[in-house]
Amino acid sequence: MSDYLDPSNEELLKDFFEEAEMQVEIFEQNVLQLEQDPGNMDAIDEMFRAAHTFKGGAATVEMNENAIRMTKKAGL
Repeated sequence: MSDYLDPSNEELLKDFFEEAEMQVEIFEQNVLQLEQDPGNMDAIDEMFRAAHTFKGGAATVEMNENAIRMTKKAGL
């Protein structure tokens, strides 16, 4: 396994948290769009994509249990 992909690698964790923050922002933006337009399927697709990306990153850094709990609470 590459040293970069070691879950205790600080650079990997930094990258994960930066990516997670971006995915949360995308998710939040799309929630706001859905409040204005509940039938906006593009916003729903973006929310699922953001959640999927977040869960994948969380699994890489071995935080997948937390990610699963968060996405279940969000109904994804």
